[in-house]
Amino acid sequence: MNNNHTKPVDDMSDVHLGHPIELIDKAVVLSHGNFVRLDDMLFEQLGLGPRYAQVLTNDYRLHRNLSYAFLDMPGTPGTPGTPYDLITELDNPQDLGSFEDLIADRDILKRLTATFINRCNHYPTHQQLALALIRARTENVQACDELGVFRQVKWALSYERRAHWVSTHHQLAFCKEKIDWQALGL
Repeated sequence: MNNNHTKPVDDMSDVHLGHPIELIDKAVVLSHGNFVRLDDMLFEQLGLGPRYAQVLTNDYRLHRNLSYAFLDMPGTPGTPGTPYDLITELDNPQDLGSFEDLIADRDILKRLTATFINRCNHYPTHQQLALALIRARTENVQACDELGVFRQVKWALSYERRAHWVSTHHQLAFCKEKIDWQALGL
């Protein structure tokens, strides 16, 4: 049955790559591989603060690029892998630069890397290190501040897991006023 109020199921003219054309029109293009800060009401509501992510920029229908926010997390049985969210002007994106830009301060880089190794018994991923560097810059943590560096490493590890959970469980997260991170093992 086709009402005048609804479009037929096969008419997807205003939906592109799973996004309404209104969102495609508001999409912003950022440098591929850079890190970005986004305003995200859900992240704020759940106590994570702003959303930090890496940027993936792809060609859209051979005439326009679109940028997506993601944190690179492997999927496990029963858990989805990396979700990609379209970045629009509504997200108020702030380009934080490339990984190379973030590691310009070699003293804090060395200190964070050593702290990751001491805490986790392995080298940090670029993403973990980038998150810690972004937060250290925001908090104005210096390499000589041992406790401050430790807090950034702890925050980056926790943020990465929690942000991934929120990104892969949008609907559930949105329905909850508060998340018991401890109960989720996060």
